[in-house]
Amino acid sequence: MTRYTNVNYNILELIIERVTGRDISVEVTEKILKPLGMNDSLYPVDERLPGSLRGYSLDAAAGGFVDKTVLNPSLAGGAGAMISTLRDLRVYAQVLARGTLLKPESQRARLVTFALDGAPDWIRYGEGIEQVGRFYGHNGTIFGFSTEMYYLPERDAVIVINVNRLDGDDKSQSAELFFAIAKLLFPEYINW
Repeated sequence: MTRYTNVNYNILELIIERVTGRDISVEVTEKILKPLGMNDSLYPVDERLPGSLRGYSLDAAAGGFVDKTVLNPSLAGGAGAMISTLRDLRVYAQVLARGTLLKPESQRARLVTFALDGAPDWIRYGEGIEQVGRFYGHNGTIFGFSTEMYYLPERDAVIVINVNRLDGDDKSQSAELFFAIAKLLFPEYINW
């Protein structure tokens, strides 16, 4: 049984910076984004969101949605301070599941998954990768935004869902959409 925690990624960020002597944003850009051609992704270093991104959170006391767009995504650090497009997330989901940037033995080790505490038995977690049934990928949430990106190896298929809503309970607003769409598109591979 394992338990996911963002703190592990924040610690990894500090290790990377200490070992390389460079800021995590430089390492992510040079070692991941550029080699993968993810030109529309960035590791933010301030509170400016590119383009016309808008994120919202339901505020029951206010009786509606509150704009959460002005935020500093860099506060998430190594645990998820990334801004990306659906296209780039498609690329990353494939690479994450295939291990393209890793040595084969590293990829094999990271795909050894364990039951995730509090989750159904078909949701498991490895080393920086989640297994949802036969899909591999990851999800993420930050104020006003919720994302799922998963790859189905048997069909060489990627599903990316991004919802511009995250409420105060930090419950993914994109997970149920992923589950429904995956079941609709690939019922023969679904065990939920």
